[in-house]
Amino acid sequence: MGKPNKVWICRGIVTDPEIYNFEAKLGDPEWQFSDGPPGLRSWSSDYVDLEKGLKDHRGSIIEWVK
Repeated sequence: MGKPNKVWICRGIVTDPEIYNFEAKLGDPEWQFSDGPPGLRSWSSDYVDLEKGLKDHRGSIIEWVK
């Protein structure tokens, strides 16, 4: 899959630290990058490090979800 032209980013909280190999703890912020707004996405990637997520999706148009 090529890089998406646009990604949506929404902020949530970590509810399962095991997903991140315990590099995050319960309640830490997490960032979901996806190909559409909530309810209209076909894929998403979660990050506890916003900067890493932004680097992984550089070149894409960013839409911040409130």
